[in-house]
Amino acid sequence: MIRFWKSKPAPDSEGFYDTGIAATSVIAGQMTVVKIGGKIAIVTRVKGRLVAFSNICPHAAADLSKGRLFDGQVKCLDHGYTFDLQTGRATWPEGEGCRLMRFTAKEEGGMVKVRLSAPNFG
Repeated sequence: MIRFWKSKPAPDSEGFYDTGIAATSVIAGQMTVVKIGGKIAIVTRVKGRLVAFSNICPHAAADLSKGRLFDGQVKCLDHGYTFDLQTGRATWPEGEGCRLMRFTAKEEGGMVKVRLSAPNFG
């Protein structure tokens, strides 16, 4: 039988997808972009902890992977909106109601796993 499509990797029993990324390659201040479960996630470290979030800016749907990381925050280059990676809250402009979609990330067997089905809003 010939298949003309790739089967999508399924999450494990807890809903985590294996990203194929070695945990040691995820460094604070650097974005590691991965496509899993039909979504694009960005993985980095904040204060030594793995964090994962959507690449889509909640303000105007810009690609956050083109932004920059600093002090545990991500800044969208389109309009300057800035989000705290630990809480998802906008840090600029102050009082903005939109929140960054965050995902639960963990290290298992030296690899990074991300759960998309249950966003972590802090």
